[in-house]
Amino acid sequence: MKKIILLAAVILCGAATLAAQDRANLAQYLNIRSTGAPSLSPDASRYAFLWNVTGTNQIWVCKTDGGFPEQITFFDDRVDFAQWSPAADLIIFGKSIGGNEKTQLYSIKPDGSALTPLTNNPKAIHDFGGFSRDG
Repeated sequence: MKKIILLAAVILCGAATLAAQDRANLAQYLNIRSTGAPSLSPDASRYAFLWNVTGTNQIWVCKTDGGFPEQITFFDDRVDFAQWSPAADLIIFGKSIGGNEKTQLYSIKPDGSALTPLTNNPKAIHDFGGFSRDG
């Protein structure tokens, strides 16, 4: 009987340790940061991409010859996509408010200035199909 009680205690201790490890692994998993949606400038000197290192996807711009990227958007809501204009003077991007998935379109200069809303209909989902080859 003592062996059964000892075995049960060992199993319970192991299960408690495993549960604690699972919680730690889940927390680590939920804290994974990633980049995505790269967009190369037309002159190939810079690229824009989304990075959630701040907790939500934001636009970052980096020179293709190296260096640390510069964050150019600082929203509470995540940015959904970013694309360079053919003249490389603007980045068009979409974001929704409060996770409502009603994407609105904006433009911003690559240095983070001149943020301009292009759409303003919170009941509609806007999709940016891209630029024509000549802009």
